[in-house]
Amino acid sequence: MEVDQKKVQSKNFSQENQDSNLVSLSKTLNIPEAVLKRMIETGIYWGHKPSKTYPKMREYIEGLKSNVTVFDLKKIYQKLKEAQDYLEKKLKENPNLTILFLGTTPPAKKPILEIAKKFNYPYVVERWVGGILTNFKNIFERLRYFKELEEKKAKGELKKYSKKEQLDFERELQRLEKLFGGIKNLEKLPDLLFIVNVSEKNHQTAIREANKLKIPIMAVVDTDGNPDPIDVVIPANDNSKSAIEFILEKLTQVIEKNRKVKNEKKDLTKSKESNKKN
Repeated sequence: MEVDQKKVQSKNFSQENQDSNLVSLSKTLNIPEAVLKRMIETGIYWGHKPSKTYPKMREYIEGLKSNVTVFDLKKIYQKLKEAQDYLEKKLKENPNLTILFLGTTPPAKKPILEIAKKFNYPYVVERWVGGILTNFKNIFERLRYFKELEEKKAKGELKKYSKKEQLDFERELQRLEKLFGGIKNLEKLPDLLFIVNVSEKNHQTAIREANKLKIPIMAVVDTDGNPDPIDVVIPANDNSKSAIEFILEKLTQVIEKNRKVKNEKKDLTKSKESNKKN
């Protein structure tokens, strides 16, 4: 098969053009080339239609493309760096920091689950149950009941009941898992609430609860979101799974670095105690 050299050359030239533009844009925005490439690939800069823009998000918007608002890439990068610095500071102050992750929209569920499970943090990916924060005492009792019921099932203690009662217990466990599965091991109020998509009606209840209890909030806020109740705003496309994954990768780096330092300190303490005994 004969290859059309003109088409190949044209394609290569186009690729060279793109690479050249990326290098130039990277220098202009002062964003590392590899990071900028990922940001562009994930579509992190896309917002919503201008009519949906929340007034206080305008400062993060660069302009319009195909009648859709576009975030300023430099401002996304700067705010994401600020979020990383904030998290690092919090983790240094409190190595046992509890972060509650919240993301119930389809693009957010899987990325939220992954980071929460990786570091054994509590999470909500279904529905935010009103009172998780402001009525934590009662929620904690429900969690205790949930865990006791699970334990009874594991030990076979539910087998003494009739088939109908066992079925009722199973349905109850499924309901509790859906409501509280991600916060099952939450022993106290979280030190930080992380949210993807502040415009989601259900998430707004969580925001009000956290504000009332003065629990700081870090959130991915799209052009249609209200940044006012949020302590650490990450302006970005909250409808893109890959953009959410990119943001959480950056936070993961901070948490992993902190865990490494924490473990090294533990090992050093154990070594000193062992030397004293010897």
